[in-house]
Amino acid sequence: MSGSEVIVPVWGASDGVHVLPTNQSLHRDDNHYRHHLAMLWFKHAGGTREDTTFKLNQLPIGYSGWERTRQYPDGRRHVDRYLYGHPSGKRFDSLPKALTHFQHWLEFGHSNGCPCVLCGGRTFTAAPEVEQENNAAVMNIDFSKLDKTTPYSILGLGLNATSDQINQAYTNRFLFVDIESDDPTSYGHRSLIALSRAKEILEDERPIGRQLLNRCIRCAKEGQGKDEPWEFLGLARDASEEQIETAYQACMANWSEYEKLAPMVLHCIEAAREAMLRALS
Repeated sequence: MSGSEVIVPVWGASDGVHVLPTNQSLHRDDNHYRHHLAMLWFKHAGGTREDTTFKLNQLPIGYSGWERTRQYPDGRRHVDRYLYGHPSGKRFDSLPKALTHFQHWLEFGHSNGCPCVLCGGRTFTAAPEVEQENNAAVMNIDFSKLDKTTPYSILGLGLNATSDQINQAYTNRFLFVDIESDDPTSYGHRSLIALSRAKEILEDERPIGRQLLNRCIRCAKEGQGKDEPWEFLGLARDASEEQIETAYQACMANWSEYEKLAPMVLHCIEAAREAMLRALS
């Protein structure tokens, strides 16, 4: 029995720059990358569905796929596939190289620090240790082992997404969810819940809502704020132990039910509390 194909709306944000090839032997064909980028998005969002393939309705804005077929004397044929549109002006010459770039984009909503072969990555080194006012401690947290799922990746958005973009992304993905049964544990029902909660988080503009999420994402990628744990709890640097515990409880109460949608946030909250309490000792 053959599987079905689902067309997925592409995420709204993109760093593509509409670079086109100069090689006249190439012809435009986006299908290869539309399929594999959609599968990457689906896997990143935590989806698993047998006998179903996915394809983006189009490539991210500014990107285009190009191909050429080579014929060998012995009759063998080989298709060279390239993806154009990277901000560097260069092309991706293989699928794995391109997927590295878009995996980073889905996780963080930007290409800053992307480890792909064209971006080159960026190494963030810790600042020299200095004696800080109030003996402030640095947050100890290893993001490399954490699930990078966020509401942004679920909806295919960047960190600067507007309210209209959030609503549009939610609507687009909602329309493509297949409710195959009445079972609340089925994939379709779980997908709808994830979409609704992702939208709910991104519409929460409180300091302990979307603002905290963005701070955690930047910390995970660039190390921003590790030496300012009070910012994660919405406190002053000289907060008392009682204030730290109160803020910690408020943050945990707000995020505990969203653990699977943004696990890094809970880890940041815990690390911020521990760092501030160490500073008081």
